[in-house]
Amino acid sequence: MKIIKRIALLVLLTATSFRVLALDYPPSLTNEIDGRVIDDSTRDLVVFIHGWNPFDHPDGYAVCDDVAGHHWQWAYLRNTMVSRLTGTTWKLALYHWEEDAHTGFIDFDPFEGLVPNAINAANNAKAHGTHLGTLLANTCPQLHRVHFIAHSAGAWAAREATREVLSRLPNVTVQTTFLDPFIPDALIYGTGLSTNLMSQTVALPGASRIYRMENYYSAWFPLDPTGTWTSQRFSWRTNRDINQQVDYTCALPLNPYTGHDGPIEFYADTVAASQGGPSIPDGLWGGLWGDPPFDDFLKIGWYRSMAFEAPVFPRITTDLEDLTIMVGETATFVVAATGTPLNYSWYLNDSPISGAVGTSLNATAAGQYRVVVQYANGYRTQSRIATLTVNSVASPVTLTAPSAGAVLSGTSTVTANAPDATSVEFWEDGVRQYTDLSAPFSWAWDTTSISDGFHQIVAKAYSGTTLLGFTTPRSVTVANQAPYEGSDPYEPNDRSSLATPISFGSTLLAYIDSPTDVDWFRVNVTAAGTLLLNLSVPDGKDYDVELYGPDGLWMMGSYLSAGVDEAILQPVTETGTYYCRVYGCPVGAGSFSETVPYALTSYFTNSGSGPPPGSTVWSGTVDVTGDVTIAVGETLTILPGTDVRFHTGDANASGTDLNRTEIILNGGTLNATGTAGAPVVFTSAGPTKSPGDWFGIRVVAGDVTLNHCVVEYAVQGIRFECADTRLSNY
Repeated sequence: MKIIKRIALLVLLTATSFRVLALDYPPSLTNEIDGRVIDDSTRDLVVFIHGWNPFDHPDGYAVCDDVAGHHWQWAYLRNTMVSRLTGTTWKLALYHWEEDAHTGFIDFDPFEGLVPNAINAANNAKAHGTHLGTLLANTCPQLHRVHFIAHSAGAWAAREATREVLSRLPNVTVQTTFLDPFIPDALIYGTGLSTNLMSQTVALPGASRIYRMENYYSAWFPLDPTGTWTSQRFSWRTNRDINQQVDYTCALPLNPYTGHDGPIEFYADTVAASQGGPSIPDGLWGGLWGDPPFDDFLKIGWYRSMAFEAPVFPRITTDLEDLTIMVGETATFVVAATGTPLNYSWYLNDSPISGAVGTSLNATAAGQYRVVVQYANGYRTQSRIATLTVNSVASPVTLTAPSAGAVLSGTSTVTANAPDATSVEFWEDGVRQYTDLSAPFSWAWDTTSISDGFHQIVAKAYSGTTLLGFTTPRSVTVANQAPYEGSDPYEPNDRSSLATPISFGSTLLAYIDSPTDVDWFRVNVTAAGTLLLNLSVPDGKDYDVELYGPDGLWMMGSYLSAGVDEAILQPVTETGTYYCRVYGCPVGAGSFSETVPYALTSYFTNSGSGPPPGSTVWSGTVDVTGDVTIAVGETLTILPGTDVRFHTGDANASGTDLNRTEIILNGGTLNATGTAGAPVVFTSAGPTKSPGDWFGIRVVAGDVTLNHCVVEYAVQGIRFECADTRLSNY
């Protein structure tokens, strides 16, 4: 079964199927240094963004050949960057948008001066930039510094990502580097993608947190003989931002950094040179080609990056920790940093705390605290965000070691203080591990017996058989094993305590990559309703899925035969975290695949106070009496087995047909995903069904997925009204 990412349309209508192709957003990013998913542990990040993909290369960062030449520059930059960042706090991610960057082949028209396919790629890049910024804000809330490096049309993705993270992450510092950026309005007015818009990046809200804007360009490009589209200079801040031509003016062959890919090679050379070594790349110093177009390569390129100039930032040596106090007590947050003189600014829930300018802060209010450490020249570093919890009733037992967030290995001592207790139980991940019958209460915890990752410990105090109380769960990290080296981006998640979160309506691609592999996922349920889990398995593989409640007890499982997709449909009345377990059958020695992923999708129908704003879920039988419009920002999800019945007439008297009901997708998202055994049926509600009882589904604009659907007794069934709709058999 093929999985279509986010915005594909799959309609099963008798023997013929159709697909509407639209933007394909990657759901996550991967660290090129260690192969792990970019997550909330990320503080410092470099992101590469490739440009237009006219020859439909599957990997925009790999070595490739086409009629335009041999392209190796991105691979060179990636390899040098991985070498440069290994062993630092920085991570490297490659943003993949190859499919949407392939908007057609090179179609330069010297009479019209148009490159419409490249312009379409630039417009797609803007949308991807918004997605990238949102993705970083959602997955990296502790992000401190991010450096976007983008080529050609990808510059528009970097520009929009810069805007998005500045607005969503109030503590992030951004650097944006363009390599031969493509500016359509340099010759064509009306696209909105202009030199002026790029120049206005330094005027965005939060622009004081833009560390540096850079533009490295080649003045000569075969498809741009006028040197206009990709050699613009931007009106940015003087003495801070950079506009620099990098190609030489001589006519000798193999002129360094010439052509559209030349600036990528230039930037990679500066990364390579910054690592030291016996020689400097030829293009940086000139030689045969005369003097380079720049005065000193030590003042441009990677040498002006946040990562290279890290010593100019204050360095926090003692970071904030989560604290818990009782009402009436005072907590003290402490930070230590290198450098002098330093200024300190403290924040509670993102609001500045008046008068808080020292290395410590006394606090009594619950909330999230952080401190910004800054030099007088503006270079600054932010602490981690720490939580202060205030309890209203004194606890009869407290954990005194290890501290919250501690990283443990081998045998670690867990200690508790319980003055009135005769015994203390120590629990790990909801399971009692040890009971100490005399004070001082402690437990020698052998962490090698459990998996690496996050775990929670709790202490329970007793006087005889009477429970006096217990501590709130304390999270620690166990790190004993070598890093995971498989293909699954969500590992390690082989325990419920390491469960990967999955949001409703989303699909995760993961792997059962060994006979003993088990994957855990979790969803958060905030109201009564129906929980649906769909598991699409690789061909010939026998995978099972199980659901566990907030109490950790098994609720339901799906155990079908090999090659058959699994599904769980479970009414839930209790709010909280529900857990899902996926494994190969039989568990512990089961079916697996290291190369083909499974797909897990979760849905939820809210039967309580209604769905969240802008989102609606249909299940069971749904009666439609008037037009349903899905506008921008709205989502309609229709679960497997749903019957959507359209009544005669139109209570709203709107749409194309004032006398018949319609579903109108106009900028929002429609997801109707049935299964072979439980299709979604769009049909007439009449006692005697007749063709033309209702109008149909109109696709005007937006994102749509229809899978295993039946559309019957409509005037037009499904009508595509978007000018760039493309159909293919599927």
